Amino acid sequence: MNAFTGIALYKGLPDKQIYILFHYITCFFLSIRKLRVIKHSHAEICIDGICYSSSVRDGGVRSKEIDLNHDKWDLLELQMTEKEKQESLEIFKTMQNKSYDFIGALGVVLSFIKDSVDKFFCFEVVARMLNMQNPSKVTPLELKKVSEIWKQRTLKKEDHLM
Repeated sequence: MNAFTGIALYKGLPDKQIYILFHYITCFFLSIRKLRVIKHSHAEICIDGICYSSSVRDGGVRSKEIDLNHDKWDLLELQMTEKEKQESLEIFKTMQNKSYDFIGALGVVLSFIKDSVDKFFCFEVVARMLNMQNPSKVTPLELKKVSEIWKQRTLKKEDHLM
């Protein structure tokens, strides 16, 4: 098992036509919001090799092992302390087995849509587990930025130890 800890952003094409359509629609709407081409349609937060997210095909919020093949995934490493991992997992437990939030996912692009308190979409699950602000409005671009912030934080800790 891969003990990767970080954010995994899906860039590959799904294996079924309906999911391919959903992939392109997601990327299109995210690109409109950010005025940049977005190639990622899904996100996972991985802690010690287990992936956590919300998925249409898995029926909502779940955890599972995933083959994070570099052809299909961009991996953004996070140096999390054991305490941070435990805090993230406690947050996950509050969402586990909840339904996928189709309407909330549209709220990333359409700001007037309110997020659901008992349904979640993938970017939102990752953002909540990382204690990000406005998790229901987070896109892959913000997840990339937060990984850079964590990287800088780690470098500062290492400099301090030297």
